[in-house]
Amino acid sequence: MITDLGSLTLGVIVPGAADAVVSIELAAGVNLPDVALQIAALTNFTPTVPTSYADQILAVEAVITELEAAINAVPPLTPPSLSAQLAFVVAAQASLTARLNELEGQLLFSGALADILATSGVRLFAYDGQQDLFGGELATALGASTTHCNALVILTTSGATWTTMGSLFKTT
Repeated sequence: MITDLGSLTLGVIVPGAADAVVSIELAAGVNLPDVALQIAALTNFTPTVPTSYADQILAVEAVITELEAAINAVPPLTPPSLSAQLAFVVAAQASLTARLNELEGQLLFSGALADILATSGVRLFAYDGQQDLFGGELATALGASTTHCNALVILTTSGATWTTMGSLFKTT
């Protein structure tokens, strides 16, 4: 028996893909602002080194205090050097930039998939019956078996829609 399920969009025919678009956009939308803010914060980070004599004395006193605390600490603590601070910021910014690029890529993919899923003019038929009764050409291709089978037939009469369907399904 063939059941005509109607003229639908690809998103209705492949609901899991439509759900994936929503999930990707939600996940990227939640993470994107956070990553962008972290990159902005790192961009504004400026390690400081005192330059005046009075500031240098204060810094030396602070270092001595930190050294005494480190000596007394178990295990000993090592304060980060200026180069270590800069290395950390550069590494963190590179990591966050890579994450930002990944999120932007996910959004681009999601948008492209959403466009594909919005394609209309696609008919969907469900078949439930004997394999050898599933249309002349298909029955020949499947063989003369009377085994029960189920099938979905996705049909379009539009060349453009067929081309778009080829980006979601194997059509050749």
